[in-house]
Amino acid sequence: MPFTPFKLFDSLPIEPRLAEIWRRFESLSFVGNQMPENLMLVDFFARRVEGDLVECGTWKGGMACAMMAAVGASRDYHFFDSFEGLPPADGRDGQRAIDYQADTASPNYFDNCRADYEAFHRLVHSQGVPAERIHIYKGWFRDTLPAFPADRRISVLRLDGDWYESTMDCLTGLWDRVSPGGIVIVDDYDPWDGCARAVHDFLSRRGLASRIYRTPVTYVPYIIKTD
Repeated sequence: MPFTPFKLFDSLPIEPRLAEIWRRFESLSFVGNQMPENLMLVDFFARRVEGDLVECGTWKGGMACAMMAAVGASRDYHFFDSFEGLPPADGRDGQRAIDYQADTASPNYFDNCRADYEAFHRLVHSQGVPAERIHIYKGWFRDTLPAFPADRRISVLRLDGDWYESTMDCLTGLWDRVSPGGIVIVDDYDPWDGCARAVHDFLSRRGLASRIYRTPVTYVPYIIKTD
């Protein structure tokens, strides 16, 4: 069984409160059956580590709303997305990623993961979190990440940008803002080669010894910031 450094998973199956949140929002997310363990990670670290919650790559807002429902209205939330779909995959992402974008007739194409900004804005602002605690950054990560407030720290950073460049942009722009003991959840580490390459390249370039851990049932990949 994959190693986990905490006993938060000793309580599996997931507690009813988080299971109910999953049922409410799973249709608005690609996370699927990994959402419960995502929520366990979000809930555990947000309540123990100082900082805001950040999601890079929001799509329709299912995971964004689930995070707000799990943690509540006392934290700030930052959501980054182009709302124009994914940028073009390149050689670092692998042929499968390139083929995915080329097959526009596939039922799994989902308009290249495009989402409607106004619909997302309405949805997240209907979840009971004060408007001043919700921050939405529309545009490509390389352009919007510098707008993250200089005086804010991050307890939970959830990356869902699929490709190499997007993942690298997020790690480069936000890693140093993650509080010690905070978590980085890497949604696309397994599905897409580019994401995995970016994670390993970033950790190697920075000389970091941070490990990639897994949840015990659906194997959600995550990193705890220890250095």
